[in-house]
Amino acid sequence: MRVRLRGVLILCACLCIPLAVNWLEWHRPVRLTHAPPPPAAPNSTKLILSWVSYFGDPYFGFGAGKRAFVQHGCPVADCEITDDRLRVPQHHFDALLFHGFEYYEILFGKPRHRSPHQRYVFMTLESALHTPIPEHFRYFYNVTLTYRLDSDIPWPYFVVRDRVSGVRVAPGARVRWRKPRPVPLNRTDWRRTLQRVRLKAQPARAAWFVSNCHSESGREGFASELGKYMPVDVYGGCGRHECPSAKYSNCSQLLSERYHFYLAFENSLCEDYLTEKVLHALLADTVPVVLSGVRLTRFLPPRSYVNARGASPAELAAQLTRLAAEPERFASYFWWRDYYRIERTIPGERQEPGVHPLCTLCALLHAPTPSEVRDHDTIVWWKGNDSDPRCIELG
Repeated sequence: MRVRLRGVLILCACLCIPLAVNWLEWHRPVRLTHAPPPPAAPNSTKLILSWVSYFGDPYFGFGAGKRAFVQHGCPVADCEITDDRLRVPQHHFDALLFHGFEYYEILFGKPRHRSPHQRYVFMTLESALHTPIPEHFRYFYNVTLTYRLDSDIPWPYFVVRDRVSGVRVAPGARVRWRKPRPVPLNRTDWRRTLQRVRLKAQPARAAWFVSNCHSESGREGFASELGKYMPVDVYGGCGRHECPSAKYSNCSQLLSERYHFYLAFENSLCEDYLTEKVLHALLADTVPVVLSGVRLTRFLPPRSYVNARGASPAELAAQLTRLAAEPERFASYFWWRDYYRIERTIPGERQEPGVHPLCTLCALLHAPTPSEVRDHDTIVWWKGNDSDPRCIELG
């Protein structure tokens, strides 16, 4: 009996001691190395280390090395991005890039040394509800690169540009939109748009492409309730419909021909979290019905969408039915196309030269900085608190 007990104790020790050591290592604060990096010329190349890749892409859809900054037309292009942790001592990199949504210490480890000049960049395009920051990482990051407009480097899912000048108009904290204009139905292109609207079947129908059936926003219940008052066709893993590729070259064509509305319902109702879902409608002859936690005037032109927040499903269905019954009024929701164009900006999408967020990071690294870059409380900024939360519940 004693021999068996001793064997069990030895086995437990063999298992527990390494786990305890690893736990202490994971929760050990990063050592601040006060020795400065090697002397460098004022305009020397800034080296960025990708510590945690973006869904398998260590370069975040940007490209590798120095060439990527030149190819993207960065105004300040003297930077290099690599995923080689042994390229130089870790505390000699100018910035370390962490994809927060996938950063698990047990898988990726963390730097052992840190210099005062280094930028630790928290990057994510997932909502704050889906990207928690561990408590012991509260002061780990000193640069934020997210969908939030108040990030050090904002990375929205899309931008709105002036159709003539190409100047970026939105998103932004203070956007000056043009006032909605009457649709010039005497023009051939607008007469065709109106004709397509009139060919849509009545009564009004809404489509929804969705694969996440259990979201924090409660959008499934809202959509289900809405379906009691008007037809709602759900496509994808959460519904019974599929986009018939044999008949339609893409699902945007299906939206344009069959549906008046598209449900752009976000999985999280968080500040500034408006994803590419709304583009399904905006790039078709369909009006987006938006359920989100954002101030839509910061992102979308007026009279280009229907805001689902603040209305009951019954009230919303009545509003949509009335709008769809008036083809000319419905077509007026596309007025903005004469004045604005929309570009996707998620990783991997082609962007205007010089505006990629990693171009902004390169410029930041070359800008004059204090001798020591101060960390800030990323958890409070990211999640808020009880009196000022960054994400809300549907209600």
